Amino acid sequence: MKKLSYDDISLKVSISKDEDKSYYDSMKNEINKALSVNKKGFNLFFIDNYSNYCREKLIEIVEEYYSEKEAPKDICYVVLKGSKNPYGMKVKNGYGIKIKNKIEDIKEELKSIITNFLSDEDIEEKNVIVEKYKDDRDLLIDKLLNISKESGFELDFNDKGFAFTPVLDGKLLSEEEFNKLDEENRENILDNLEELKAVTESIVKDIGDIDDKENKELEDIFIKEISDFEIICKDEIEEEFIDESEGKKYLLNILSIIIGEIIEKKAFKDEESGVLSDILKRIHINVIVDNSEKEHPPVYFEDDPNISNLFGRFESESVNGSYITDISMLRPGAILKANEGCLILRADDLISYPQAYQYLKNFLYSGKVGYKITSSIDYMTLNGFMPEEIEVNTKIILIGDYDTFETLYNIDSDFKNIFRIKIFNNKILEKRNFIIILEKFKEICKKNSITIEDESIYLLILKSFMRRNESKEKIVFDYEFLENIAFLACEDNNLSYKSVYDYLFREDEIEKQYFESYKNKDVFISVKGEKIGEINALSVIDGGDFSFGKPIKVTCVCSKGKGNILDSHKESYLSGKIHSKSILILKGAILRYLDGYYNLPIDFHISFEQLYSNLEGDSASVAEFLSMISAITKIPLKQNIAITGSMNQMGEIQPIGGVNEKIEGFFKACNLVDTYEDKGVLIPRANVRNLVLNNDVEEAIREGTFSLYIMENIDDAIEIMFSNYERDQVINIMRKEMMKYM
Repeated sequence: MKKLSYDDISLKVSISKDEDKSYYDSMKNEINKALSVNKKGFNLFFIDNYSNYCREKLIEIVEEYYSEKEAPKDICYVVLKGSKNPYGMKVKNGYGIKIKNKIEDIKEELKSIITNFLSDEDIEEKNVIVEKYKDDRDLLIDKLLNISKESGFELDFNDKGFAFTPVLDGKLLSEEEFNKLDEENRENILDNLEELKAVTESIVKDIGDIDDKENKELEDIFIKEISDFEIICKDEIEEEFIDESEGKKYLLNILSIIIGEIIEKKAFKDEESGVLSDILKRIHINVIVDNSEKEHPPVYFEDDPNISNLFGRFESESVNGSYITDISMLRPGAILKANEGCLILRADDLISYPQAYQYLKNFLYSGKVGYKITSSIDYMTLNGFMPEEIEVNTKIILIGDYDTFETLYNIDSDFKNIFRIKIFNNKILEKRNFIIILEKFKEICKKNSITIEDESIYLLILKSFMRRNESKEKIVFDYEFLENIAFLACEDNNLSYKSVYDYLFREDEIEKQYFESYKNKDVFISVKGEKIGEINALSVIDGGDFSFGKPIKVTCVCSKGKGNILDSHKESYLSGKIHSKSILILKGAILRYLDGYYNLPIDFHISFEQLYSNLEGDSASVAEFLSMISAITKIPLKQNIAITGSMNQMGEIQPIGGVNEKIEGFFKACNLVDTYEDKGVLIPRANVRNLVLNNDVEEAIREGTFSLYIMENIDDAIEIMFSNYERDQVINIMRKEMMKYM
């Protein structure tokens, strides 16, 4: 009999004090390699179950990579001469705001120059010209006044120009008085008026010529003054932006455009006309991404990747019932903000926005961001206003599990072209790296001022990880599980061995209800004595965040037939495909056991008693096989030993999952319906390495009151489960019994 000792199942862990970082460095090197490929399509899908810790560690690695890179450029959109197609401009880090401020300075300087030119009386050259041409105009006006007087008219000035009123005997004539004059006087006055008009036209022309000359000379003075300003301003731009050629080129161009339009439209003639303000407001720059405070390319995580958050949007304002917008209302999205750096997205979040995913694919193909779909108000009319697309160099990382990767890879033909790199977050730790779990746990406790009272807690934590992974050699790192232990097991910010043990091995409410049914004998099981055709198999209930094992009675009866194995769950369509396959394997196994010379003249009727849910898996196939042998040979099976294991047609016993939960489930059930003493569980030898049992079971095994047995093949199982019978005896009895049905 192959029985395990306490030494065989007790946990022995030697924790290395030196952390082997090769597993971490390998993943980091893979990520760095992916980030270094500056070609379209080489974006990264990071395969992992998303968690805050996963996101933070990934960001940490990516930020470390970009910490060695130069600061990112600023991104601006600029408008020239009122164009409805602003274009993008990228300038060196911090220069975006400098350029914007310089433009505002230029505008203010030009306003000041024009204001001063129009109002300042201390410009001597200007005053000389004004006085000179004022005198010339005055002479012409005086001449016109004298001619008017000699012609019998009084000259008035109004908004429309000159007005002539006839004078008779030193008195101004009204229209009524004029009409009362005799015809000869009226004709003389009218003749004189026609002559006066001709003279007036000549004088007005001369005054216009004088105005033109004055304006030309004043314009020359203004041009000289503004040209001096332009020269000084250009020198300042050349000096201030010596390291930024694109920005310098833009500013020099802007300066030339503004000054050219001021001169062309003679904006210096009348400050109140609004010409100058019209010119200046059509020159605009919006620094949509200001990286002046960033020393390295940014790494962003966007948790709500809709179109606006990814690509940006236009805001608007209501004016007279209409919504209007301009380049100043453009707000950048995460892709622009992350230019030259990296944007990290959760795959599940992204695909919940199909349109955003489509536009992201377009961006990854073209490398450009546009704004055809980014107004914040659907019914806002842009009236032809549309910024040009801008080239953006942003690396995209998607975080998602393998199922998501596989789905996207298989159903989306674009996916494989734009996410050419996939990296698994290998969180499997080998023994030499178990120290990482404990170090992280200590970090969590220290950060949150949680006191660890007993160092034996560390072994308990490792034990819980081994149970979760069903392995003493390799375990999967789970930061959130460590947090759960630290926060949910602590009492008054203290962790004791008892509080941690009670948390890790707590009984779920559903588990309580299941085992109540054993205690109350609502579910029938026998845990002592022997019975024909009945055996205690074991199963695991998986509730997602908890799991536990429980015994199930498997029964078998035989009847004359044609060698069919009739499983009640399969016949009731309550079994899965794996279980259905295991039934076929059972038939092959029993035929092999009988050397294949017999056509079975019997049918086997197998039932998993009081199990009404769907049945899946093959971990009860050894139990089913033994119940079949017992049913046909009439040899009783031990009820104090439960069994779990899968078998193949050759009679070899294969490992199963949930071995710890199954053993503990039977131990608990025995304690409720009888006692755990003189009870045990038969498991596959291959599952010994998975054994990490709770303290109660370990202690019972140490005391020898509860036993674990192992089997490598079906012969081992027969030896243990049938009292005083060996393989050959069982085979002979089977053959004799079958002859009765021939």
